[in-house]
Amino acid sequence: MAPALHLLVVVAAAALAVTEASTSAFAAASNNATAPPPPPPPPTVVAGKLNVHLVPHSHDDVGWLKTVDQYYVGSNNTIQGACVMNTLDSVVDALARDPARKFVVVEQMWQRRRPTAGTAAASRRVVWRRRRSLAARGGHWDGLLDPSVHGAPPLPRWWTWRPSTWVTGGSVATGGSGMRMPVTGSSRCFLPRSFAATRRRRGSSMRRPTGLGDSGRGVLAAPARKDVTEDEWPLRRRGSAPVYRARTAEVGVRDVRVEAFFQRWWAEKSPTIQAIVHKLVDSGQLEFINGGWCMHDEAAVHYIDMIDQTTLGHRMIKKQFNKTPRAGWQIDPFGHSAVQAYLLGAELGFDSVHFARIDYQDRAKRKADKGLEVIWRGSRTFGSSSQIFTNAFPVHYSPPDGFGFEVLDEIIPVQDDLSLFDYNVEQRVNDFVAAAIAQANVTRKNHIMWTMGDDFNYQYAESWFRNMDKLIEHVNKDGRVHALYSTPSIYTDAKHASNESWPVKYDDYFPYADSTNAYWTGYFTSRPTFKRYVRVYSGYYLAARQIEFLVGRNSLGLFTSSLEDAMGIAQHHDAVSGTAKQHTTDDYSKRLALGASKVENGVNTALTCLTSSNRTCVSSVTKFEQCPLLNISYCPSTEKASSATKSLVVVVYNPLGWERSDFIRVPVNDENLAVKNSDGTIVESQLVEVDNVTDNLRKFYVKAYLGITSDKAPKYWLIFQASVPPMGWNSYYISKPTGAAYNGTGYVSAVVSPSNDTIEVGPGPLKMSFSSASGQLKRMFNSVSGVDLPIQQSFLWYRSSEGDSMDSQASGAYIFRPDGNTPTTVSSSVSLKVIRGPLVDEVHQQFSSWVYQITRLYKNKEHAEIEYTIGPIPIDDDIGKEVITRMTANMVTNSTFYTDSNGRDFLKRVRNFREDWDLQVTQPVAGNYYPVNLGLYIADGKYELSVLVDRAVGASSIQDGQLEIMLHRRLLKDDARGVGEPLDEVVCVGEDCEGLTARGTYYVNVEKIGHGAHWRRTYGQQVYSPFLLAFAHESEHFLQEETRWKSYSVPEASMMDANYSLPDNVAIVTLQNLDDGTTLLRLAHLFQAAEDPQYSVLAKVDLRKVFGKRTIKELTETNLSANQKKSEMKKLNWKVVGETENGPDPIKGGPIDSQALVIELGPMEIRTFLLKF
Repeated sequence: MAPALHLLVVVAAAALAVTEASTSAFAAASNNATAPPPPPPPPTVVAGKLNVHLVPHSHDDVGWLKTVDQYYVGSNNTIQGACVMNTLDSVVDALARDPARKFVVVEQMWQRRRPTAGTAAASRRVVWRRRRSLAARGGHWDGLLDPSVHGAPPLPRWWTWRPSTWVTGGSVATGGSGMRMPVTGSSRCFLPRSFAATRRRRGSSMRRPTGLGDSGRGVLAAPARKDVTEDEWPLRRRGSAPVYRARTAEVGVRDVRVEAFFQRWWAEKSPTIQAIVHKLVDSGQLEFINGGWCMHDEAAVHYIDMIDQTTLGHRMIKKQFNKTPRAGWQIDPFGHSAVQAYLLGAELGFDSVHFARIDYQDRAKRKADKGLEVIWRGSRTFGSSSQIFTNAFPVHYSPPDGFGFEVLDEIIPVQDDLSLFDYNVEQRVNDFVAAAIAQANVTRKNHIMWTMGDDFNYQYAESWFRNMDKLIEHVNKDGRVHALYSTPSIYTDAKHASNESWPVKYDDYFPYADSTNAYWTGYFTSRPTFKRYVRVYSGYYLAARQIEFLVGRNSLGLFTSSLEDAMGIAQHHDAVSGTAKQHTTDDYSKRLALGASKVENGVNTALTCLTSSNRTCVSSVTKFEQCPLLNISYCPSTEKASSATKSLVVVVYNPLGWERSDFIRVPVNDENLAVKNSDGTIVESQLVEVDNVTDNLRKFYVKAYLGITSDKAPKYWLIFQASVPPMGWNSYYISKPTGAAYNGTGYVSAVVSPSNDTIEVGPGPLKMSFSSASGQLKRMFNSVSGVDLPIQQSFLWYRSSEGDSMDSQASGAYIFRPDGNTPTTVSSSVSLKVIRGPLVDEVHQQFSSWVYQITRLYKNKEHAEIEYTIGPIPIDDDIGKEVITRMTANMVTNSTFYTDSNGRDFLKRVRNFREDWDLQVTQPVAGNYYPVNLGLYIADGKYELSVLVDRAVGASSIQDGQLEIMLHRRLLKDDARGVGEPLDEVVCVGEDCEGLTARGTYYVNVEKIGHGAHWRRTYGQQVYSPFLLAFAHESEHFLQEETRWKSYSVPEASMMDANYSLPDNVAIVTLQNLDDGTTLLRLAHLFQAAEDPQYSVLAKVDLRKVFGKRTIKELTETNLSANQKKSEMKKLNWKVVGETENGPDPIKGGPIDSQALVIELGPMEIRTFLLKF
């Protein structure tokens, strides 16, 4: 029999055995449903012995090498053999066999929206006609629909898989062997033996997936043929990105729940099996840990997204099982943040957090000192009040060598039948004891944890449990050590009961390196357009939930729920991190786009309701639209011709809790336009010509996004300043002017030719000066604050290492390894164009054919807004490039700089230094990069130079007085950490292909020392939560101007009482209607202790004024994820080595008076409430 066929028969037989066993076990449990079995005896530890806690687990990525759906059903297995559906079936069966067994479940993710059969066909028609509505801000989408989701035909002939693979008719066609294998029996997947080589990933013992060439150039090869018919896929783009917006009205998506991983599996099961699972959960055999929608990243994710995705999972567990997870399980993220420790740990009610990845030098030091387990105080503000027991594994999250029992791996089973020639109990027990003692030598007290599992394990769970049963039995008979089934909660309780004093850890575990030249700091920037896409919809989701609350439950229902699932998935540590395969990243983008499309429709309808004077949601007066491609000047609503009798209505929603004034830019084709606000007052405006770079981006990317050829680009940006009340909206009207009153209200910007050596720009107190000769920035100064700082800014790129004779490590999606420590300057001489106007001055700089920058200084703004366009990064020289912007100021900063942690705390960084060990510097650039989500700054005795960013990036200060931010990466080699593809994002339209272009914005501010925090915190909120803009043209039957629209509308309103707003140091980070009739409210203090003398103080919020005319009938304070009352949270008290905490107690808000309804918040405090109105 052929080896492949023989293997298939063996695996099929094993799967059949599992099915039969599962049926019998489920049936047996069902027969006893009315008489539950006695609870299993509690796991016992033995005093005076080393206790080995066996924690069975499977690490199931919510997408990585395969998509979420492919992982669940077990398709596309030539990439990776994984079927989560198999794992869950098999585990439940195995647990039902023996009440002593245990297992932990981590990811809860499901997806709410699935196309029906009719939807799938309609969806394909839309794509094939190139009418798919695709959109994003700063990126693109591959355009290939996932066949397992949409039932699409096989990939067209011009895509060549290595080996060629697609899902067709419930089987995998494998081009390498020509063999067809079933991949989805009722709920079973069959996996070839060679797939064992794909499971171990990214660790020191990781093996690269089979079937991927050594060249590392990726799975999808460039098409040999370029001719594509309408019957095949018309859009051929391979790049990361953010764009796939479906018109739900066209494709008929229905809002049903289609679950993935545990929640998906749970919803597919019968009531009988669900009852069995309930018993397993209640008995403690099946324990939920972490409990979020995914195992989120900790570097490239915003704290609001971390909270949202965790809340989604926790509330689901609470609703279904009435359980609250006690342990964090962040075993795979590539470094660990301070926010994870105190906010997504202690404030959730977790007793412990467990993970695998810490720096190799740090691990060696901790093993020598028995310091792997610590009390982590991630917050300098809260100190011991938000500490958590932290367990860093000695090696990885897999078992010790020789003790993995995945059925298709090379395992050493425990053979305890004396009649067998291979009887090995004595050897297996000796091996077990030796491995246990080795681990005990690096661990405090007589309890150690073995993580019994790895990536996508337990697909035949009995293989694991049978061998663990035997190990426990024979090891305990031997008596030298004691083995038991356990969970992280049981383990933590045992550690706590030991009454040991533990080392203290402060701040975070970044950056992470697993070897000398392998710093995992590249992923801080990888796939920059996808990172931006996630961040855009994070802020949008926050604003949309507010609008959903404002419009009320009875009008539109919970229309934002379609985005919460996709946003939860996107926080996964292989999603927003930029470390998944290209087709998986496309799948993430598609899910976000589908969810966002539905939410966008809901927001448009909700705004119609809110702005209607009679609260009618169907209006003949207006039909709102939004413009997700506004950053490349594509907005059909504003480009349509306006007239004197038909205004363009712009509704501006402000999601912040304070009144806000900011500038709006919309593309228009007419220079003869006037802007008026809601009370008819003329608003000053300015016109700036659309630059050629934006024009070219629009032409190419609108075609890439939408599959259409856009009209001629608009000629101008129309700029005006909008003022909007807190958590409210205002309306503006753009029309052709009539009458003398309109004369002189608009201004066409003037292009200025430099006449001196230095040209100064800025319509307000903030000025910047540029060299006329070199085109480079020279100085920033502010006539009001007295700031005057020499500063230069330039673009440079690091040459990506492809490995060398000493170390083959290359730079890749995870790893940043520059070839040398000195980057190459893009250009020392820059072409310069200056545009002046009353509202904004612009400086256009062309650094090269692929780097363009516009610096904008707005009237009355205290910062410079810098928009960059980078790409396509050239690789015709066969050199990968990692592009940075660098600011160099005349400042003495003593190797010190500050970066944020997930958008919350700012942490002090010292170049070439680690607080916990003596750093051996091997990579002086990559080893000093840190993740940035909000911003970074440097300070000396006189000034603070701050930069805020619009997405997750990597950044550093390599020399005193310098700040550098990595903005884009294009690489030619894979870094051998499992993804198997180089980070080479390409966009194709027809036969025209080019590298990905990234457009984004960063913001620069200089303040006197001690005065920068207010700008960083308050303007950082504006960057995260920009205005939400909706556009509509008045209906033709209105013959007068906006006064007629106003007679049918509410042009301006706020949720809050008139003249009330939140204090500057408080933000509403969640306002969301829940499906149980309650409303979730979170308030966050924005400042750290001692960060600012005026704002690092107790703040107060009057809820009666916040909610205006609504009456709060009931208020309950909860933990962060709203799955338990705050008053019922229990925390373990831990002893620490050398207790040195002697500062003042943290300031925290007191109890809430149910009558006054005034909430207090201390610095960095977040308080969560469930409200009923």
